Amino acid sequence: MTTTLREPAVRRHEPRPPAPAAWRRRLPARLQGYAIAWLFLLPALLLFTVFKFVPMVRAVEMSFHEVRPYLGDRWVGMDNYREVVTDEAFLSAIWHTIVLAVGQTGGSIVLGLALALLVEGTARHLWFVRTAMFLPTVAAMAVVAELWRILYYPGSDGALNSILGWVGLGPSQFLNSEDTSLWSVMAVGIWRGAPYDMMIFIAGLAGVDRTLYEAAAADGAAPGGASGTSRSRRCVRSSRSSSRSRRSAGCGSSPRSSCSPTAGRTARPRCS
Repeated sequence: MTTTLREPAVRRHEPRPPAPAAWRRRLPARLQGYAIAWLFLLPALLLFTVFKFVPMVRAVEMSFHEVRPYLGDRWVGMDNYREVVTDEAFLSAIWHTIVLAVGQTGGSIVLGLALALLVEGTARHLWFVRTAMFLPTVAAMAVVAELWRILYYPGSDGALNSILGWVGLGPSQFLNSEDTSLWSVMAVGIWRGAPYDMMIFIAGLAGVDRTLYEAAAADGAAPGGASGTSRSRRCVRSSRSSSRSRRSAGCGSSPRSSCSPTAGRTARPRCS
């Protein structure tokens, strides 16, 4: 009687049906989160719609009409736009706006960079100076306007006019004069925006490795670069005079010339 050994049957796992995607399981929770978020935003959206978006649409619609109260608006098409773009007062206002934007932005950047270079460092007392310089940026616009209104007082006893009187200049009208009003407003904008640019430049300067400043000072690229350059020139002149003294002693004039190791040797210049 013979017995045959059978290999154990390998249990085959039937493929399971694919599990539902994760986003399908989280879909109700996401919709619930979106609904709650839109519910909180709904009051603000209603206010914006009633007081901002609807008036904007109405203003665009009225721009194509001749508005006549109690008589009904009359359609004029593009006539209003043609009249505006050909008006000298409107073109002058556009030009003044461009000058104000460019001058105020450029002046704030230049002044902010200058202030950042002045107060950049690790000294302990600089935090107070930086805080004092940054105050114009965080001050309320109403406070800034009142402060400069006092400074721009057009009378001879005004703050800035008193200073101008010390140097023999007459009182200026500042905001009341068409020659100085633009520059007066630009000065206020630069004064208020420069501290913000200063903090950005200080943040960038703080990331510069301090060893680069030491290397620049050694190479003469620092503020004392002129002295470093003069030292290097003196070093070159000393080296040339040392070479001439060695040649005059007979060393190196010909391949067969003989001289002692110390002949014509001078002190080697030390340059830092």
